Amino acid sequence: MVEIPHLIPSGATYRTTVPDPHNPRAGDWLRPWDGADELATLDAVLVGAPLSRTSLSHSGAFLLPREVRRVLLDFSIYNSDYAVSLAALRVCDVGDIAMELLDAHVSHGHIADALSALYGTFVEGDAPPVASGPLVITLGGDHSITRPALLARARSLGQTVGVVQFDAHHDVRVTDHGFNNGTPIRGAIEAGAIRGEHVAQVGIHGFSNAQEYDHWARDHGIGIHTMRDVRQRGMAAVLLDAVAQAFQAPGGIYVTVDMDVLDRAQAPGCPASSPGGMDVADLCDALFALGKSDGIVGIDFVEVDPTRDIADMTVKATCLALLSFLAGRAVRAT
Repeated sequence: MVEIPHLIPSGATYRTTVPDPHNPRAGDWLRPWDGADELATLDAVLVGAPLSRTSLSHSGAFLLPREVRRVLLDFSIYNSDYAVSLAALRVCDVGDIAMELLDAHVSHGHIADALSALYGTFVEGDAPPVASGPLVITLGGDHSITRPALLARARSLGQTVGVVQFDAHHDVRVTDHGFNNGTPIRGAIEAGAIRGEHVAQVGIHGFSNAQEYDHWARDHGIGIHTMRDVRQRGMAAVLLDAVAQAFQAPGGIYVTVDMDVLDRAQAPGCPASSPGGMDVADLCDALFALGKSDGIVGIDFVEVDPTRDIADMTVKATCLALLSFLAGRAVRAT
């Protein structure tokens, strides 16, 4: 059995009270990992990184992993849009990474250590390192969790990775005051886990970023695709360019989904979302396409504060985005 440091195992907290054998729910299908399954035999694992003390504003985003597990019971495992079922995928919930209540630096270290153990490495002869573990889906938390996740992913491969980032913001703020939810991309670049020219940002929003940070991103080669680009060109064309840029990295593509990329009306649980943002359907289509792609080496979903949500709208959008990505993985596996 693989030992995952700092891991709090998941329990079957939320289960359907009256199950229908013809309509299994996603929350029941996602089963807790009991350690009996070899990680390498799984298609994916879900892990929570419930950290939000590193947010620049007050945030209850640490609650998202718990709320996603609860709300997944609202969804089936069959997607009529794509005519695909998740039934054949083997996906386990391994639990949450323990956070140090008053020490963000230690918490980031816990994330990096736990994800490094989940990723694992496999080296054969003189070939580049290849991850032996399953695809890891990380639920934040705020966006600061992405820096240690990228460090762990690059460390396990011994190579830099590319990034496709869905976000209203560049997240390249200065790190003078430590790592926070406005610094993950800059922090990962400065740590050597990623290179700017292998980062593609989709959904950058007008009046959500400082000119200085826009210039910093462009000076470091980051591909910037604004919401205006998405509206004018369409998501499919923008995503094609974003993937082409990120795939230039030797270690594959890591996908980070900051849910504040969504329109404010569809994501009330994202305090930094704005009017004119992305439509949930466009995000789901993009993630379905990425799920079908080769070379995806990790994904996270961040920046949802369930305490600000209305009728689970944003948590449900997160579940839809997650399940759409897994639907793409299911198509890829057939």
